[in-house]
This record gives sequence, structure tokens and C-alpha cells, in this order.
Amino acid sequence: MPFLQKLTLIGNKIATWNPSTFKNMTNLRNLHLDGNLIHIVNKTSFPTVLLNKLKKIGISSNPFWCTCDQRRFLDILRSTNITKKMPNWPKYYSCAYPDNLRNYMLSRYRPTDAECEIVYFTSIIIIAVCSVLIFVFFLALILYRCHINLKNLLYFARVHHRIKKGYLKLTSCDDFDFGAFVEYCDSDRQWIHGDLIKRLEDKGLKICIHHRDFEVGESIINNIEKFMKKSWKIIVIMSNDFAKNEWCQWEVNLALERRRHQGVNSLVLIMYRQTDSKHMTSGLRKLLNTTPYLIFTEDLGERMFGMLSLTVLISL
Repeated sequence: MPFLQKLTLIGNKIATWNPSTFKNMTNLRNLHLDGNLIHIVNKTSFPTVLLNKLKKIGISSNPFWCTCDQRRFLDILRSTNITKKMPNWPKYYSCAYPDNLRNYMLSRYRPTDAECEIVYFTSIIIIAVCSVLIFVFFLALILYRCHINLKNLLYFARVHHRIKKGYLKLTSCDDFDFGAFVEYCDSDRQWIHGDLIKRLEDKGLKICIHHRDFEVGESIINNIEKFMKKSWKIIVIMSNDFAKNEWCQWEVNLALERRRHQGVNSLVLIMYRQTDSKHMTSGLRKLLNTTPYLIFTEDLGERMFGMLSLTVLISL
């Protein structure tokens, strides 16, 4: 609006405006912004060229803040003749904030360098402290959301350390018919068959499970013992139902015996559902206390991490 000469916006609840608002108003001569909600007039509020060309400027009856942020505007008023262009100056220019300066004449407000420096450094300290607190909050939130992954990562580190130090016997998967034998409770079958085994077999791992691979006509006990011996690793899927099932606890005892002969690396434990202590048998408690385990969660990212973790552990 380069040809606009007079602009009246009295009582429109204006508090701030874009710094470029008055940039192209080169012919503006009368500007009235009285009775709005203007708190601070800073260096971007009015271009210097505009202030010099204006014949009248009215910003009276606004709730001005008497703080160091107002200092530049006051310096301009005191160093130029702009106040002669302000019809209601200084009567209707008063402080609304802070409370101890309420109704104090804006023309009499003269903040010192020392006061403004204290405010400046105090603001920096507050911003720095708030930034640290926000960082700590989000770090704690991330750690809380990802603590399962961190536990699983520690599991990896411990296994890697044991292998590096020669504590674990490294056998080859080629010596066995199956990559892993899965111990689980039938009540957890939907997730195990529909998700876990499918994902592992998609990665080329040959998995042995009861309902598919056991020999017909052979007793369950003989099948379990036989196919455990044919499997490189034993994956134990733990849950409350698993802990309460007698067959599962018998399989736990076999897993403990397997670990005693072939080392902790022969087992991969997954806590599928948190197990109540009241359902813990001595064998399961011993297994958990002496063998690191992965923890399954419903979170998508942690599920993906857990599945990758399991695949890597089986391949060790």
C-alpha cells in the first residue's frame, strides 16, 4: 500500500505485527494505534524512515511494559522530536507492568545499565536451566521408553564378552538338524506361530516346534528329548502360563541340563509376558537368575529390535 497516507486502527486489540507491515507504506503520514494491546515497541515495530516521515503517530492508552525491552523506544523518544508528533504524550502513556510500576508515567521510566544487565544475565540463566531440565526430561523419557532395548543391548554385550574371553563353546549350526527348538506354553501359541517363528524362518532359520516336527507315534517325552538333541539352540518363551504348566517346567529342567553341558550360549530366553513370582518354580527361577534374557514388548520399535536381537543371538 505505497499510496496510503492515513491509517487508523484504534481499539482493535492489536498486540504485535509483522516487521514488514509498514515497510512499503512510504507515503503514510498519519498513524493511529491508540487503545490496543501493545506492550513493547522495539526496533522492528516501526522503520526509522517511517518515523521520520510521519506527521502524527498515536499509540496512547496501550498497556505498556516498563521493562528493559522498552529501553530502545524510550531512547528514540528522548533523542528525537518524535514526541511532538504524539498528541497525547506523555499523559496517556503509562506502565501496566510490572505491578510496582502500574500507572507510572512512561516518560519517567529510566532503566539503568546495571538493571538491564541483571535482567539480561538472569534471562540467560533461566533459559539455560530450562533447556537443561527439558533435555534431562526428554532423556529420561527416552530411557524409560527404551529401557527394554537397553537391557537387551546389555545382554548382547555380555554374550559378546563371554565369547571374546573364550567362556562360551562355539559349536556350528551345521552339526544339528535344526537351528533352534522352541519351548512354549500352548496358550501363547498364537504369537509364537503367527509372529515369532514366521519371522525367524523368513530369515532362513530352521525351527523345531511340537505340533509340526514331532514324529507321529512317538511319546511326547521321547520326542522332546530327541529333538532337543537335534537342535543347535533352545528358545524358551516365558510367561505366567508357561510357569504354571507342568510340561513346560519339565522342559525347563531339560534346558538347565543342556546348559550345564553346553554352556549358557546354548539357550535363548525370551520373557514374553512378565511372570509373577508366585508362579516361579525353583527350576525357572534358577534359569532366570543365571541366564540373561530378552524382554518382549508391544512397542513396534522394541519388537523390531527384539526380533533382530533374537536372530543374532541364535546365529552366535
